[in-house]
Amino acid sequence: MSLFGLTAIRKNADGVVVSAVVQQVNGATNEWIGTAVELDVGDIAAMIVGGDEIWSIFVVPEGSVLGPRVRAYVDAQGYDSISLEKPTSGRTFDDLWLLGTAI
Repeated sequence: MSLFGLTAIRKNADGVVVSAVVQQVNGATNEWIGTAVELDVGDIAAMIVGGDEIWSIFVVPEGSVLGPRVRAYVDAQGYDSISLEKPTSGRTFDDLWLLGTAI
C-alpha cells in the first residue's frame, strides 16, 4: 500500500473526469517520489481498491495544500470512477482541472 497525491484531472466533453495526474508521496517527509503520471480513472480506482491511499493536492499562492481524500466508486453506467470524499469550496475536482481542454 502506497500514498499518492492527485494534482490535476482531465474531463471529457460531457464534464466527466476521465484521467488524473498522480504521484507517489513519502508520507513521513511529504516529499514526492518518482515522476507524476496521468492515469485513467479506472486505473486510479483500482489502486484505491487495492489499498493505495490517494489524496487531492491543491496549488495555492503559498505553495500547496492537502485536500480531500480520493475515493473509488462505480458510476451509474457501471464504470469504475473516482470522486473526492468531502469536497469543500475551493477544493473540488473543478479546482484541479488544470489539463487544458476537454477530450
